[in-house]
Amino acid sequence: MFHRSPCHIMKSLLMLAAVWTFVSFSACAGAPQYESVCGAADETDCKDDSALFQSALRPAIRLEENMRSPVEWDPDLLERPCLLEWMKETQTSTEQVCSDDPRNNIKSDKGNYIQFTRREDRLMYNVWQNALQDCIIGESYVRDIVASFAERTSCFKTETELLDDESMYVPAKELVDGRIVVNGESSKVLCKGSSKTASQTQLHVQLDLFRNLVSQWDHNGDTKNRTSVCKDMLSAHVLSEYAFIGVLWSTRPAACNTTAAFYDQSLCKASEKYLLDFLSRDLFAQTGGGFKGRAAKGENERAERCKEKVLKGRKWYEVLSMDIGITEENTKCSVATEASVFPEPVVKGTNHYDQANNIIADAYRQCGAPLVAGISGTMPQYLASAAAGPTKQGYQFSKALSEKEVLTLMSMLELAGFHAMTGLTMGVNFYYKKMVVTPPFDSGAFEGPHDGIIRCHDHETHCCTNSTKVGGFYNHQVYLEMIQAWEQKVQELWPAGVSSF
Repeated sequence: MFHRSPCHIMKSLLMLAAVWTFVSFSACAGAPQYESVCGAADETDCKDDSALFQSALRPAIRLEENMRSPVEWDPDLLERPCLLEWMKETQTSTEQVCSDDPRNNIKSDKGNYIQFTRREDRLMYNVWQNALQDCIIGESYVRDIVASFAERTSCFKTETELLDDESMYVPAKELVDGRIVVNGESSKVLCKGSSKTASQTQLHVQLDLFRNLVSQWDHNGDTKNRTSVCKDMLSAHVLSEYAFIGVLWSTRPAACNTTAAFYDQSLCKASEKYLLDFLSRDLFAQTGGGFKGRAAKGENERAERCKEKVLKGRKWYEVLSMDIGITEENTKCSVATEASVFPEPVVKGTNHYDQANNIIADAYRQCGAPLVAGISGTMPQYLASAAAGPTKQGYQFSKALSEKEVLTLMSMLELAGFHAMTGLTMGVNFYYKKMVVTPPFDSGAFEGPHDGIIRCHDHETHCCTNSTKVGGFYNHQVYLEMIQAWEQKVQELWPAGVSSF
């Protein structure tokens, strides 16, 4: 069981806002205390066992001699060996590492609290289960999402040449000394192309695969027969056969097809404006070779070293898995599921990017929010596609999608290990232009050019710029409130549905 020592830690904070650094020191005479794994109620009996979590994350309250140096990364994680080595050295069991006890402060080698990644995985699996059941009994929103993929508008103006004009670009930004600088260059957002979809002919073949899924659903009235196609529709975006990333980057929303019966000029313009506006936010600035909280190559040496021990010489995209979500597989903490989400092993995004060391990654880290590939630029592309799909003709863009559709799109990306909930939530709120659920931070007001790098929604502990810890945790209260709000929303949307909470 977990046990809290009776030693009360008193904190003194020195906030150095000019350098975005917060430091603290302990006024407690003894060493900082942690939640520990032990079976005894007496503190004396817990001393040896407390090393399990103490060595996972070194003292959270910094001593005065450390106050002069800015806090970078998670200093406690930097001092810890790679997770599997640490488990062996400290004889920490998988059960302890994977525990969902709120006091479990063990992090993965990516720097994410494992109990939080597991919680996000359970939440999104719950959405997947309910969306699957709705699809099987005949609700059409999963089918409509896939139809929006199947009917996307080609960007090819010749067999191999893509459309290209100024309207498809956003200004390129860089984060320099804590300030956003527009560097005079531009970045292509629409019709940027992909080697996975190198020609018009190849695109037609790929789109036909999605059309075939839609046709199967349309002509299968039997719920038993629909189960298989519904599963395929929810996973097609990540299956190599469909090459959806190539399709996405070589097409525009379906409503933009001027020759189609479902052409909708207003919906087309609104969907692409949303995409361009969101992807031009300051949070998408380049950061010294990194991006959106992602580390540049060589920046996060510890994470790269630990990852290499897992990959064992393989490329990240050569590692396939049936496990769901953003929980790293080397932790052996993946959430067990009643049904397989994927029909075959798939590439997982969790094996790719590492956390950076800048104010965007710091906001994730210090608010306790799992970071997987940073702010999601793919989520707004999925939203724009679904909201401007062939069944949405005549809709107002911001009202075209139901919350069930939005959560289903979120689950598709989270379960594939592409993005975590905080980065997905930002694109959702920007779509609705309101706080559907409040994340720990975002990029500022929804309207206007001066959005700001970070708008922190933690008005108590100010987690975005506060590097102090309590009990081995950064200040994660607002993050947990966000997750709780999503869980509540899922229960309200599917009150009689399947639940894995």
